[in-house]
Amino acid sequence: MLEPRETLTDQHAWEDAARQAIRSLISAGEPFTTDDIWMILDDKGIPHPREPRALGGIIQGFAHRSEIAHKGFKRAARRTANCRPLSIWSAINSS
Repeated sequence: MLEPRETLTDQHAWEDAARQAIRSLISAGEPFTTDDIWMILDDKGIPHPREPRALGGIIQGFAHRSEIAHKGFKRAARRTANCRPLSIWSAINSS
């Protein structure tokens, strides 16, 4: 079943905001986790999507395009993440 148009539009806007947050973290040149991405989105007042795991697909897109690489794990800082291990990502230099 298709979602109402407004919901799809909101989802696309959220995806664009998440991609922009990831690009800003890549530009900063420091390793990052999803906690960092959520913090940027929260600071901008971007509402969370109905399915927060959607962020994983966006991150994987950057990884598949060789823009970022997995560097390890660390414990989540967000209470809602229950201290679970998060992937650490960093930019791949394209020299």
